[in-house]
Amino acid sequence: MSDEKREYRMMGAITGDTTGSVYEWHNIRYKLAPEEMAVGNARFTDDSVMTCAVADGIMNALETLPDDWFTSCQGTARRTLCEQIVRSLKKYGRAFPRAGYGGSFFRWLRSEESIPYNSWGNGSAMRASFAGWAGRTLEEGELALLNEYAE
Repeated sequence: MSDEKREYRMMGAITGDTTGSVYEWHNIRYKLAPEEMAVGNARFTDDSVMTCAVADGIMNALETLPDDWFTSCQGTARRTLCEQIVRSLKKYGRAFPRAGYGGSFFRWLRSEESIPYNSWGNGSAMRASFAGWAGRTLEEGELALLNEYAE
């Protein structure tokens, strides 16, 4: 996938998060009209910040892995991906401390720990959209996405 397509898809994820931010605590059960989507108090949220962090971590990891990383060193590659993603999550989270994180996640961001913290798990699917682009084939992308979602 071209860098331009990746950028557009990232912008789509962030635009969707920003547009929906004003409805985050409201149970909307109808299709919004276009004029309801562009409201003045919309802002990026923790999901936008962490989506960018996951993308950054994946891109940093892929720079250090061999071209055949997926087939030749899944264990090492997975560890490298996880370490880079954790590093980026903490870097971005600390840079945007008021993005709206849950209490447990915010405590994890500020800690020196990198191990899981018993998350409610509701943010991982939203934040993992870039993970599918880690692979060169559909199979690799799907597995990367599944591994990221499982974390």
